[in-house]
Amino acid sequence: MKRQTFSEILKEKRETAGITQAEASRKLFVSRSTYYHYEAGTRTPSLEIMLRISELYQIDPFDLLASIMPDNKPEPSILSAYNSLPKEAQVVVKQLIEILHR
Repeated sequence: MKRQTFSEILKEKRETAGITQAEASRKLFVSRSTYYHYEAGTRTPSLEIMLRISELYQIDPFDLLASIMPDNKPEPSILSAYNSLPKEAQVVVKQLIEILHR
């Protein structure tokens, strides 16, 4: 089964949330044009914007990072390490990311 791309995930989550691209762009503090390019797959957001997206749509930030990795490349070692952690430890890592993001 093919992994969803970042742009596919973004569009699906926005539509599920029932908001427009303009509303999403305002919530993420980016221009509507920039948000459009994220959904079109012609631009990749910065890590800061990816964290905002994960918060807005309640997506695991590591799933978002994995979605931008080419299919023919292995997962980055940090992502592999995270995925090998027990779920309880993953929660702690997510909390640390949120604290660092503030």
